[in-house]
Amino acid sequence: KVNPEYRDQNLKQQAGFAAEDKYTARQNAEKIIKGDETRVYRTDDLGRVNDPLFDHVLLDGDGIEIPGTGEQMKFVGRDAKAFLKKLESEKFRKYLDADATITVPSDYYDGIIAEANKEITSLENQLVRVKQNNNQQLASSIKKRIEKVKKIKDSVKDSGITNEEALYARQHPKLSTAKDIAKISHRAGIEQAKYGAAISGGISLRSEER
Repeated sequence: KVNPEYRDQNLKQQAGFAAEDKYTARQNAEKIIKGDETRVYRTDDLGRVNDPLFDHVLLDGDGIEIPGTGEQMKFVGRDAKAFLKKLESEKFRKYLDADATITVPSDYYDGIIAEANKEITSLENQLVRVKQNNNQQLASSIKKRIEKVKKIKDSVKDSGITNEEALYARQHPKLSTAKDIAKISHRAGIEQAKYGAAISGGISLRSEER
């Protein structure tokens, strides 16, 4: 449902849920194509509705969760810089403390990494000046900020889904799904062709050896 007074906010929030579904489907389609028995599951679909830390986890071929594979998906902020600031906020600290991978929009990923590098460089320059002034307390605080930004940088992962794709999936679910089916079928066809060519080549080679 969409409240007309908060249409944009509602759609953006709901697009985040659509991205969770699309990410799950795309990840598992690739795993099937590659013959990987592990599967990505939404925690909601495992009965862990509104899990406080993870949106996705990885299960092995026996359906057992693989430790340390929890991911939190976030589609927030007006741009990459605003997104990074949100990740640095106290509200997001629990995900970093849990060592969760944070899956982010594809169109933000490079920008987040660039902004993180820029901030780390700035903080390191500040740290040099503070140390020269022998301000140990402030130096300790800056070190912690540097460590936090570095951890954020190491934790973010490109979801493979843009903000635009997520919103399109929310507004046009059937068309969005149809497009993914077409792309995945094409990918599967290419892999099958490679596999067939390898088998054919092997048979041909053995025939020539005879």
